[in-house]
Amino acid sequence: MTCIYIEEYDLEEVAPLDIYFNNDNFIVQTNTDTDGMLTLRIEVNIDDEYTTAIYDIARIARPSILIVQGIISFLLDYPVTVYEIVNTKTSRSALPIFKETSSVFKVNGKDLTNELEQILEKISNRKTKYVAISLLDRWRKSLLLENEDDADVLYKDEALLGLFHILEILSNEYSEDLKDEADIKISEFLNRYGHTVMIGERDIERFEKENRNAVKKLLYGGGFTFATRVKFLLSKYDINSEREMDFVDDLIKIRNRIAHGRKTFKNSIGSMFTPFFNNSEGSENEYLLKLLVKKLLGNFFGIDAYNNEYSKQSKELLLPRVQVVKEFLNKPEEFDIKSVEDLNSNAENEFGISWINIYQVYLKNSSKIKLDMMTVKLKVFFSCVQIDDENWRDILCISLIFCESQCADVMEQSKKNIQKILDSKYISTSDLMDENVELESSGIKCDNLKAYILLINHKHSNNGKV
Repeated sequence: MTCIYIEEYDLEEVAPLDIYFNNDNFIVQTNTDTDGMLTLRIEVNIDDEYTTAIYDIARIARPSILIVQGIISFLLDYPVTVYEIVNTKTSRSALPIFKETSSVFKVNGKDLTNELEQILEKISNRKTKYVAISLLDRWRKSLLLENEDDADVLYKDEALLGLFHILEILSNEYSEDLKDEADIKISEFLNRYGHTVMIGERDIERFEKENRNAVKKLLYGGGFTFATRVKFLLSKYDINSEREMDFVDDLIKIRNRIAHGRKTFKNSIGSMFTPFFNNSEGSENEYLLKLLVKKLLGNFFGIDAYNNEYSKQSKELLLPRVQVVKEFLNKPEEFDIKSVEDLNSNAENEFGISWINIYQVYLKNSSKIKLDMMTVKLKVFFSCVQIDDENWRDILCISLIFCESQCADVMEQSKKNIQKILDSKYISTSDLMDENVELESSGIKCDNLKAYILLINHKHSNNGKV
């Protein structure tokens, strides 16, 4: 006899779906009932000898259910959990029933069957099974926390921690490779050093052997740091640019704040009212972290579909170092910035120099970059800006900080840019006030901007125009 446990899920929120696959002891398929409601059905078959009572079937079936939830959640980018269950059934049967049907996984007409089969292959492989399941489970939990948090403030730290858990698991898969490469480099160094200090050729091998362990203990005796392991992991996928390594360093700081109970108090809160002090508050690249983790998960499963999105967004969102911005301000011609269009974020220059990135770097480093010097250097470009659907966000951000310039021409043009963006209804006055709050919460003085916003509000209250 075989025990059968069935769970049915309401997935109307991510319809239309067409799913069928089976693996070892479960069958997964979508059905549409007589009322037209789309449900996902997971059927788990359990050998009767493992159960003591019919009510025990759900407990024994749970690991298989969680595996399936992880697979589907990853492919849908939507958390499938117990909260979507609309029906459960238990029964016994003489034989398990497996349809002789090919796997299919289609979402809104997009065929993800190949991706599904890649994941099933990893789960079926004894060497990769537990890692694959753990990765899918962490991703699903992070998706759930993100999905439950409409304002992106309640479970922000916890959702990010789930992504860091994935990086930890993936980086551990390369720990032996990292150790082997490090050992080779140490041996090469000792060999070169031995020759430098004129140790005889016959004694080089003995010299290496005697000193290798001491050097290893000095460099990584307590194990490689999380940052080192993650950077080594990324290097295996050619993610090793200067901006990407700086991005990783920022992520490590966020991870350590979340994981190790750092002080969370901030005297100033942004426009989004958080119910708690978040350790991750102020980190702008959570979106890019998610894309990076999804790319790495795809690479683990042999799926290339997520590479392009990370590559595209990283070129646009990764910030240059403050020193690079300073160098650009001094010699823009050396950065291939020849016209004002080259400073739009969609231009994607290799250095990451754009209006919005200069704004972000200034927010993080206002004590290291003098605003007046920046406005003088950029005036020749700023005076030529033309606002459109593609660049309005870039121009808004740089205009917000240029409002505080001591250069009257730059300050006045900044106000005109902001007014045009308001008139074009890209943002509202309320949005502009939120932008001002964000600047102040970052420690940026913005008296001129605040006065201009008050003037706008006054004119609007009198049905006038600025």
